[in-house]
Amino acid sequence: MSTYKFRITFEDYHETYRDIELLPEHTFQQFLQAILQAIKFDDKQIGTFYHTDDLWRIENKITEISFENKKDTTPELADEVSDPYQRFVLVYDVNKKWVFNIELIKIGKENSANIYPLLLPNATVLPTQYRQDIVPKTRKVTDTKDKELAFLTGLGALTAALETDTLDEDEEEDFVDEDTQEPDEEDIAEIEDEEDLFLSDIDLGNSSYSPKASTDDSDDDIQDEFAELGEDEYGFADSSYDDEW
Repeated sequence: MSTYKFRITFEDYHETYRDIELLPEHTFQQFLQAILQAIKFDDKQIGTFYHTDDLWRIENKITEISFENKKDTTPELADEVSDPYQRFVLVYDVNKKWVFNIELIKIGKENSANIYPLLLPNATVLPTQYRQDIVPKTRKVTDTKDKELAFLTGLGALTAALETDTLDEDEEEDFVDEDTQEPDEEDIAEIEDEEDLFLSDIDLGNSSYSPKASTDDSDDDIQDEFAELGEDEYGFADSSYDDEW
């Protein structure tokens, strides 16, 4: 009698696989039970087998299996194997959704010395069926020394944080804004020299820089011209001129 050698791989763990050899008359329920034993999963969940194409795309459901049903009514493997490289997909546990790709890799001959289903040796590491997040345990601080240690530890962390945020003198100088920086003595002396030089140039006693003196002179010249014409500076007849006549 011939045998079917299937390779079962995890969809999310491609390097992990198991090889199982079965007889054509084995049912899909027996096949599922052999797979669960090989990967060390329990049989408390529901498993569903599907036909698939060469790209592992699901085509149609073969059977749905629950071990609560004692009677095995699932089809035999020979009824669903029509290709020497037949492929199936197994989805186990609707909540966790473990997905297994199953491929027929060899059709061999039965060995009377073996008991089937036969799990072939493999050393790849299996994932855990029920993965849980490990929460580290925290010890309640009750002892006085423990409280002091906890306080000092927290204080040390706070001090380190403050030292990190505090700039040293050299770093502070790098961040001083030039517009807000106070002038030093040299800058003050230079500013005072510039002011003295500016004031000496515009000395109020220098008539060449006195706009009022210049304006008064020009006003006197204009008044003299109008006086000769017998008019005031606004073009009206000068009353003093009429008095002379």
